[in-house]
Amino acid sequence: MAAQYKQIGNAVPVNLGYHVGRCVLAALGEIPLEDTMEVVAPLSLTPEKTSSSEQGVLL
Repeated sequence: MAAQYKQIGNAVPVNLGYHVGRCVLAALGEIPLEDTMEVVAPLSLTPEKTSSSEQGVLL
């Protein structure tokens, strides 16, 4: 059984496997599907405008 866990852990990220497994168990009626994850704002793929004083500064 441990080899199966290792194989799954190497094939997909651990958190993805956990949440997919929870969804499968919920679909089978084994556990209630609860929305426990916090909704976050999507990332912007466009660069934000910065003032000229901030440009070229490395932190």
